[in-house]
Amino acid sequence: MPVTLSAKTLADAAARVAKFTHASPLAPVLSCALLEVNQGAVTLCATDTTYAARVRVPCDSAELWRVCVDAKKLAQSLKALSGEVTLATGTGELILKSGRARLALKTTDADEYPELPSVTATPQELHAPTLSRALEAVLPASSQDSTRPNIATVYLDSHDGHLVTVATDGHRLHSAITALSWDAPALIGGEGAKHFVNALKGTSTCTLAREGATLMLRAGDTEVHARLSAERFPPWQSVVPKDTPVATLTLNAQELTDALKRAKLAASEDLPAVSLSVEDGELVLRATGERAQTEERVPAETQGDLPLTGLALEYAQEALGALGADQVTLTSRGTRSAVVFAPVDTPEGAPQVSCVVMPRRI
Repeated sequence: MPVTLSAKTLADAAARVAKFTHASPLAPVLSCALLEVNQGAVTLCATDTTYAARVRVPCDSAELWRVCVDAKKLAQSLKALSGEVTLATGTGELILKSGRARLALKTTDADEYPELPSVTATPQELHAPTLSRALEAVLPASSQDSTRPNIATVYLDSHDGHLVTVATDGHRLHSAITALSWDAPALIGGEGAKHFVNALKGTSTCTLAREGATLMLRAGDTEVHARLSAERFPPWQSVVPKDTPVATLTLNAQELTDALKRAKLAASEDLPAVSLSVEDGELVLRATGERAQTEERVPAETQGDLPLTGLALEYAQEALGALGADQVTLTSRGTRSAVVFAPVDTPEGAPQVSCVVMPRRI
């Protein structure tokens, strides 16, 4: 029986694995996807040698063959087709037929494709939306500096048997404490965390397993493997302020977000920062640039006296986005202390997110 599948289903699978390819003149095969027909399914695989993906699409076929084909060209070709598509192989080509359309893509020997990772360790079943939320909340703080590979990462820590995700760029630190059971700490690259988030979309449960230097996520029909970083993540818990706060402010998150957006219009483009102070029971934000200055006031419930504090606008905005809360608290422990952003309430079962932002000179 020929291999016939929905063009849209296969196009979606091809687009997902194409994100794991790597264009390299030294290893052109890494721009390809490995397409396998076996055991009543079409499996698409791709790797850039750091991350790998497998997407399995069931089909009614007993055929058995495998080819390497340019992943992006395959995804683009399938997207251009509609209805059902039939797959077949010719001499050095993969043939796609849909209605009166026929496309032939050049292939290479599947034996040239690098061996894909496999994990045999017993996986832990997790609630996919909670894992996705925990990763998304910390990703903004992951460093983009390639010269600091130990923090261009997301750390999956195990604390009291539960999963905690953490990321930092040295100027801020986001953490998300979950109720998910987890006992195998792992350090993955920021790009790997993004791959995990993409794989988790639309799924309710997933499994996660660590074996040696590989962390595997299985969600729905997708399997993602991440090669773990051999770097050492900083002792993140020592970064989180523990002294008694000198000031705690409770604010409406949307009002603060809007005020920060307006402040950014006036702030210096080189170092966009905002100063925070409290006057007459309101949080006062001031930003000054070469051609403009602004003052914003946000109603706040205050406990203690907030010292004049400067923060990077981008970091404050991303902290509020990571919290995803209606009401937030800002906590300060002194003039040169970090400001901690936290939600007032966290829904039952959701990760407890907090964002530590270091002060900036103003």
